[in-house]
Amino acid sequence: ALEKWVLRYFVPHNRKFSAENTTSHEEFLAAYLNERMLNTLVVSAARRGADETDPGERDAPDGYIHSMPPRDIFVRYEMAEGRVIISRRDLSDWCIKNHASLSTLLARLTKAGVAFDETVRRLGGGISWLADAKQRVIIIQNEELNKLGIDMDVVRQD
Repeated sequence: ALEKWVLRYFVPHNRKFSAENTTSHEEFLAAYLNERMLNTLVVSAARRGADETDPGERDAPDGYIHSMPPRDIFVRYEMAEGRVIISRRDLSDWCIKNHASLSTLLARLTKAGVAFDETVRRLGGGISWLADAKQRVIIIQNEELNKLGIDMDVVRQD
């Protein structure tokens, strides 16, 4: 009798409750970006303009950099292009720590119609004194983030 009750009532109720209380992909990505604010490099564009010469050292004034993280860089925001570049490795590690799967998150974003690209590049590109390696990244345009209700202009520090 207990086995029938568990299979007939408890399991369906438990599945329904779990499905209703699952964090949405929008909330999940927004939480990641919010948590990584201190690790977000904000630059004016993908490449330096002619008037934005590289000073060659960290403490020198640099008009290209709007916000330099004090520690590691996991997210890069290019204001002119309006895109966010996220370290795939860090996002994957963050998902695991928060009991989720990166592949599931990306599948849900695709299903929701959010376009993104995956490629390999340096998050610290355009900054000569910053030694960082190329890594696999996820690139999401601002328009796509706006579909999710995420506004990256809050990280701008002009």
